[in-house]
Amino acid sequence: RILSQLIIPYDADNGDGSILPRVVVCGTVTRRAVEPTWLTASNSYPERLGSELKGMIQCPDGYSYVGADVDSQELWIASLLGDSYFCGIQGATGLGWMTLKGERSKSTDMHSVTAATINITRDEAKVLNYARIYGSGMEFASRFLKQSNPSLSEQEAKMKA
Repeated sequence: RILSQLIIPYDADNGDGSILPRVVVCGTVTRRAVEPTWLTASNSYPERLGSELKGMIQCPDGYSYVGADVDSQELWIASLLGDSYFCGIQGATGLGWMTLKGERSKSTDMHSVTAATINITRDEAKVLNYARIYGSGMEFASRFLKQSNPSLSEQEAKMKA
């Protein structure tokens, strides 16, 4: 996996060397980035062969790597920015409120509400919700709804999209 990336060899004179990953910026149906090594690298575990790869990477002096796995981070950011721009208050819209206060255990989170509203599974609703914030259009949403719920007519799918 490393050899398929652009490697800039270590230069002892200035202490620099780099591995430039090949990132497919919109590599999934929801337009998330795809990169086979660094975006999927796990923490180092003695019993997991190859997991030490991530631990071998060092950043330049004075810098730190920061990693985060925030649940629904894209939805949080989209709802905060959207509510702030259109209403001036975070959580002012239904989508913003569901993102901030919705709970999966109470079926009040965005994915559960979307699923119940258009009669699809929660997992299918997740695909649809992420596709919406990544800019997919009405045509994708309509086609996806028809795939997810074949009993919908073309007109119903377009209306729900």
